[in-house]
Amino acid sequence: MKPLVIAKCSEAALAGLLLFIFPSAMISLLFGSQLTNPVDTVVGRGAGVVLFALGVGWLILGEAGHTAARPIANMLFYDIGVAVVLLYARFAQKLNGNGLWPAVGLHLGFGIWCLVCLTRQNTGRMNKRRLEAKENM
Repeated sequence: MKPLVIAKCSEAALAGLLLFIFPSAMISLLFGSQLTNPVDTVVGRGAGVVLFALGVGWLILGEAGHTAARPIANMLFYDIGVAVVLLYARFAQKLNGNGLWPAVGLHLGFGIWCLVCLTRQNTGRMNKRRLEAKENM
């Protein structure tokens, strides 16, 4: 089962990365149709971020066995990735709506929160190991 999980996560991460970088080419390859407006491109990039976050989150934490941290890591990649896509839409494609900046702030905020939770969880695990090592001495 382990090779299947590694292969599937790698495929999802690679597909997501390609969709993020080359949204129009990937959509054309899959469906034979071009993305014709900037909003389509942003949505394609957003879909790429979701696939990439899913694949990378599982690949990074799959070997370590930190099952509780996997969803948080996936959400960290997702939130930061979506914030980048939205900022790209604003500055590179000149798209701007009333919900753009609140969405950027929301995703950055959640991304930071995920990072803090992962850091605290890792720090707590390291402190527990130190205490166990002292007790065994």
